Parts: sequence; structure tokens; C-alpha cells
Amino acid sequence: MRFARAALVCALLLAAAHLDARELHWKSLDVAAELDAEGVLHVRERQHMVLTGDWNGPERTFRLAPGQEIVLHGMTRIDPATGETRTLSEGSLDDVDRYGWVSAKVLRWRGRATTDADFDRTEIVYDLDYSLYGALVREDGHFTLAHDFAFADRVGVIEQHAVTLRVDPVWRVDGPQERTVRTGRLLPGMSNVVRLRLDYTGAGEPALATMSPRQGRLVLALVAVPLLLAVLFLASEWIRGRFAPVTPVAAADPDWLQANLLCHPAEVVGAVWDRAVGPDEVAAVVARLSAEHKLATRVDAADHLHMTLKVDRETLVEYERALVDGFFFDGRTETSTADVRAHYRKTGFDPSSKIRPALQARADELVGPPARRPFPLWIPTLLAFSAGVYLLWRAPGAANSAFPRILAVVVPALLLAGFGTGASSSWRGRVDRGLVETLAFWIPGALLVGLALVAITGFQGVPVVSELAAATGGLGFDVRLGITLVALAMFNSIVNNARSRERSQGIAFRKRLASARRYFADELDRPQPRLRDEWFPYVLAFGLDDDAQDWFRSYGAQSHSRSTASTWTRSTSTSSGSGSSGSGPSAWTGGGGAFGGAGASASWAAAASSLSAGVSPPSSSGSGSSGGGGGGGGSSSGGGGGGGW
Repeated sequence: MRFARAALVCALLLAAAHLDARELHWKSLDVAAELDAEGVLHVRERQHMVLTGDWNGPERTFRLAPGQEIVLHGMTRIDPATGETRTLSEGSLDDVDRYGWVSAKVLRWRGRATTDADFDRTEIVYDLDYSLYGALVREDGHFTLAHDFAFADRVGVIEQHAVTLRVDPVWRVDGPQERTVRTGRLLPGMSNVVRLRLDYTGAGEPALATMSPRQGRLVLALVAVPLLLAVLFLASEWIRGRFAPVTPVAAADPDWLQANLLCHPAEVVGAVWDRAVGPDEVAAVVARLSAEHKLATRVDAADHLHMTLKVDRETLVEYERALVDGFFFDGRTETSTADVRAHYRKTGFDPSSKIRPALQARADELVGPPARRPFPLWIPTLLAFSAGVYLLWRAPGAANSAFPRILAVVVPALLLAGFGTGASSSWRGRVDRGLVETLAFWIPGALLVGLALVAITGFQGVPVVSELAAATGGLGFDVRLGITLVALAMFNSIVNNARSRERSQGIAFRKRLASARRYFADELDRPQPRLRDEWFPYVLAFGLDDDAQDWFRSYGAQSHSRSTASTWTRSTSTSSGSGSSGSGPSAWTGGGGAFGGAGASASWAAAASSLSAGVSPPSSSGSGSSGGGGGGGGSSSGGGGGGGW
């Protein structure tokens, strides 16, 4: 028992001796400062330190008020015995005479290698050269400087402290423009705040430099790069004809309609309009074959489509034969929705795949080859985003703060970019959307850039957030640069998703299709549309079958009373299109005669869509689908802490 007590006493004595062995204080702290005409405070801080023990080296903690930024210009080590100087460089803190930021507000530098002997009342002099931006605060028409030229949060005593402050003549102060303030011995916790009231004597308002040049470059990049991308995008789209107006009035001319729409098969028109091949195009093929009397169709009480093959399948060409073979399996000449589902229930069936290759090839002939790019559009986005995340990861701070920091930046950026890219992709797919509709993706992009601007400027204008950011040390330059790169990457992604993939030829053709589609849609809002029943396949190809059904529910009965015997006229050219001028215009009945009575197309379109969607395989939850159409109050600045680590 006595031995245990003796061991405990020895351990305590050794610990106390070790604590006593680690000691530091400042023989002097001399500061030379200058407030320039732009309100930037330039400081050269000479710390004459005395260290004892196994310190790695000193550290300096800066206290920043909201909206303030500190820029370290350099550090110098001076041997007090010989006066020899050595410039410190930023780098790994494992090397002597290297400095580095361990957080946005804590600067450390190494003064002793781990293999060196402990400090023993060793005197070392360090010069820190830095600038403080945002040092002045406007109050009641005047400006106030309230800066702590010492650092209260320290472990040792400052034996002597002197501040020499020079104020640029453009600022009028009470007393001399240059003054020296000396204090006695400063114990830990004591500081030296110099307060001055200043009036600007220059012309107009002072051009206060509230941010450093490097931060200004980030702000410039966040403003200039998105503007440049927007201008280049708008110019490129304008040259391609993307903003040319849609002209449904022109589509009302029968000759224009024949030359620009009816000369092409409805399913090819649908493939160009949708920029994909799906159920709409399958339904358009079935409707065209019915219009050409190659198929006979009817809808039963269960809304199933029944089809009868009226021609020898050997006479069918290209994708017509492939689609017919898929529906009329095992050489049969009659089929129905129920038959198709039963036959393919184990294997699944996608009718779109039967016609996709050939239809896509014919659509490509009409729109021309895609626009050529000098390099993939996603490369700048990937590089900027990766660099931004890397900077956020390696930014000074606690190791466990890197991941939350990345989440705090990347998650909001991805959310806004998600809204923006979704809107821009939708805009790109519909050539009937013009300049005004681009606001759908410019707004999320502007919010993304705006939030990044607020963040890199220290959340100025957001009082609670700016004070919280300042209290936690603010954002280091690496973090601000990372935020800038992530925001620019996401903005570039939004713009890239909006860029047209077609050349002028393809856009011009799709613009004409958009004019025809809008003409059809406008006419389906009228009691007596200036349409013809044989054009119904184009209604399906354009995805307007719901509009046709709405028309029938509103006006179909009136149409039936006017004409119950209307029938489709056979196309004069099965190879060039599914609708041509036949024996003269017929009243629009919704294509009723071909489906067993006026207005029957309402149920026929639904049945055809159901059949065209195909049969899902047992492991799949759905079938194929068609493409989409188309500053800180009056608190003092400076101060902070100092000591060793």
C-alpha cells in the first residue's frame, strides 16, 4: 500500500515537472500597422518569443468579425543573437520553418524538429506580414476602426507591447495621422484594442476594399463565367434557329401541310418529334396501316383492340413486316390485345423494338447528323466539380469536418442543379419552347450562383449566418475556391443539358413539325376542326390522342349528327405518307368511319396505346415508353490567440 502511494506521488511530481517544462512567453510584441485609403489594415507583427519544453512551434489564432478577411503575405524567422533571417514557406508542418493553416483562423508554424532537443528558454523572433480586409465599420455617417493588436487568448505573458499605427491622409482622425501606443505587461486574457473614429475627406464615397484581390477574383469568376456561358449558349441557339417562331398559321395552308408533314409517314414524324421511338410511334403505324386498309380494327367492350390482316404480309416493307409479325404471331391473320398478352406473358414483348432501328434511321435522314463538338461537353464540368470537392476535402480544419463540409456545399448544389438540368433537358426536347421558357432553368442556375456568392463573401447580408460563420472561424480560401468550382460546374451542367444536339437542318425541320402540331392542337379546341379523318395517325404520332378524346367528349355528338358515314380516304402513296389529299376535305369526326362509327377513335386510341405499350416480362414492373416531346456592427476586429502546439 505504501509502495502504491509512493508511485502515485512520483507520477504526479513527474507530470507537474513536465507541465512546468512547457512554458512560453513574449519578451515583446511590436506591431507596425497602416490603414490605407481603401480601408485595408496592413500589419507587420513581430513576436519575440521565449520557449521552454517540447513545443513543436508557435501558433497564431485570428479573430475575425463578420465580413472580414485576412490574407497572410508571408513569415520570417529572425535569430535574435545574429540577426540572421530566414523566410518561412507554406508547406507540411512536419518540416521546420514551414507554416500552414490548420483551420480558417488558426495558423501554425514549426520551430523544432521532433529529433531536436527541447527548447530551453530559447528566444526566437517571428515576423508575420498580413492584411485585414473589412477593418472599418460605418456608424452614423462616420467610420470606426476597433482593432485588437494583441491576442487575449494566449497561454503566456507579453512583457512589452507597442503599436505604431499610420492612417492614410484621406482619413481624418482626432490627433496625429501616425501614433504609437505602448502598454505595460499584458497578462493572459488581456488585449490592446485601438479605437479610432474616421471621416473620409476624399471625393464622393470611399471605395472600401471589403475583400481581398483573390476573393474578388472568385466573385468575378462567379459573375463573369455564368454570363459568358449564357451569352455563348443563346448565341449558338439563335444561330441554329432555335428561337425561330412556331407558325401554326402557316400550317393551315394545305400546300404547306402537304409539303412539310403529310409527305412523311406519321410514325417517322413521331420519331423526329419525340426524338425516340415508343408506343406513340407503334400506334401511329397501326393507325396508318388501318387507314391504308391493310388492317381492319375494332374495339370490344373490354377496350381490347382486335386486328385482322387484310394483305399478304410479304407485301409489307421494312418495319411494317416486323411489327405485323410480332402482333400476328405463328402466321395468324387475326389477333387482339388479349391474344398478344397471353402469347408473350412469359417472355415479354416490346413492339417499339421491332420498328426502332428502321424508324430511327429514317428520322436521322430528315434531321441530319448531330452537331459535332470539339470535345465532350461533360469534361469541363467533371474537372471543375472534382477539383472543387478535392479542395473542400483537403481544406484546413478538423479531419472529421471534411465530410460535413462537402455535404453542406455539394447537396444544395446538386439539388438546384437537378432542378435546372431537368428543366433544361425538357426545354431542349421541345423546339416549340422559345426564349421566355428558358427562365425555367436560368432561375435555378441563378439561385445556385447567388448562394455561392453569398457563401464566399462570408454570408454578408445574412446576419445570423454571417455571425455564426465568423464565430467558427469563417471560411478559408480553399473552401471558398471549392464552393466556386462546384457552383460553376453545376451551372455548366445546366447549360450543357439545354444545348441543342441537332444542326440547323434538324432544328428547322422540328420547328415545322412544331408548327403543324400546334395547328392540330389549336384545331382540336374548336367545335369544327379544320382537320381530316385520314390525318388521325399524325394526331397519335404527336401524342395528341388525349386532345382528340377531349374533343370527342365535348363535340363528338354534334359531329355524329352532321356526318355518320365519314370514312378515311386511302393514302395515294403508302411509301411517302399516310395522308394526302383524296377526294376533297371531309368533316372531322375523330377518324370514326375507320373504327366502326363516328367518334369511335376515342376508345380506339386508348386501346391502341394499351396494345402498343407491349407486354412486360415477369421480372419487369413496366413496359417501354415513348420519348418526351419534344459586416459586422461596431465590435472590434483583430485579437485572437497565440501560443504553441
